[in-house]
Amino acid sequence: MSGSHTHTQLSKTASTFLSVAGNAPSYSFAMTSATLIAAVGHYSPWVILFCGLVMYGIANAYVQLTRFRNSSGAAFTWVSHFLHPRLGFIAGWCLLVAGLLFLVSVVLPAAQVIAQLVGLNEVSKLSITLIAIGVLLVFAFLALSGVGKMGVVQTIFTTLEAIVLVILLIAIVAAIAQTDKAAVQKIFASEPPTLEAISKGISIAVFFYWGWDVAFNAAENTDNPEQSLKQSAYRTLFALILFFTCFVFGFTLLAAEADIANANGNALLALSRKILPSPYAEIALLAFLLSTIGAVNSAYVQISQTLFAKSKSGYYKGFFARGNNSIHAPRSGILFALFTASVILLIAAVSAKIDEIIQAAIVSTSILIALYYSLCALSYCRYALSKGKISSWGGFALSALAALMLFFAALVTLVSFNFLTTFISVFALGLGVLLSFGFKLKS
Repeated sequence: MSGSHTHTQLSKTASTFLSVAGNAPSYSFAMTSATLIAAVGHYSPWVILFCGLVMYGIANAYVQLTRFRNSSGAAFTWVSHFLHPRLGFIAGWCLLVAGLLFLVSVVLPAAQVIAQLVGLNEVSKLSITLIAIGVLLVFAFLALSGVGKMGVVQTIFTTLEAIVLVILLIAIVAAIAQTDKAAVQKIFASEPPTLEAISKGISIAVFFYWGWDVAFNAAENTDNPEQSLKQSAYRTLFALILFFTCFVFGFTLLAAEADIANANGNALLALSRKILPSPYAEIALLAFLLSTIGAVNSAYVQISQTLFAKSKSGYYKGFFARGNNSIHAPRSGILFALFTASVILLIAAVSAKIDEIIQAAIVSTSILIALYYSLCALSYCRYALSKGKISSWGGFALSALAALMLFFAALVTLVSFNFLTTFISVFALGLGVLLSFGFKLKS
């Protein structure tokens, strides 16, 4: 293996770390826990656990489809081939819009934390927006350096984040051990939520887990992708299920809505302040910022690689297929993500409150993720049945059930959430459908 290859390709270890970084566990927990608990209350830990098992069905679909074709387009490529090119376009579109909304929802709270750390307690919405754009700009340069170098950086940052989270996990276990048994039993004996609430909870929980699949968008730049991606997907999901279930259980038991308000909407910081003394509780901010770095980098990878794959298939007149072949960085896609996310941030700065923007972006992203995951799992089912490639009937059934559950949950959430969330989701999906008819179909 040449020296150049080692610097531009992802190893098995780097692929796993990229999957974890793409999920951004600290950020996902910090910004989504309150929304989940508002939807399903004390059933939140069970919804998180259940959704984690659903994700194994999606992961099985990804792993099996990788054996058919390694592609930076992942869901776009597979759905186009096995279902319909127009559905493939829509799957890719859902991922692109979700990635852009994710960038917005990530950098805004990160900008608030940065302003807080430098002592700027009273900051205008425009100032927060400009700091957020600065964060996007800084990490766009890292993304432009190539997937290989980004993988090395993410391995370091994700390791540091994991160390902080292990410390917090130990503190959570210790705090739960000292909690009144009646409070613990309440989580096991709560009145079941409605079907609508459970559907909302599953859609929101999808946001917790989203991002592990970013490694599949870097498949063409990964050593031995078939084995590396299988291991990274299953290992990452196991770690995420353990982390999210424990942390959501701890948060549901130990923290309250007022604690989140006192922590500027950051559930991870609120929980940390409940289980650790000051000033040690503030290490949660370190984990949050490290997680944000991973989230931004991975979003750039998913957006640019999906645009790259769609352009190679003939969409967008091949514009986004331009890149630096020596470092595997689709530059035009990265710059497009930077520009578009910055524009969204500036528009949002004059139209809504930052907290409303973040929450609407999170739930809208969840709906789009659930839809493209469903399409991908259905693609695997079609592939397995048509080619006789069912390696495990259990895995096949899990993928099929995951597709149906996520699709149903996304539809229920779409029609029952607040106006801003529904508007963003319907507008994004409608635009994607219109564009899919505007382009010549690719087989």
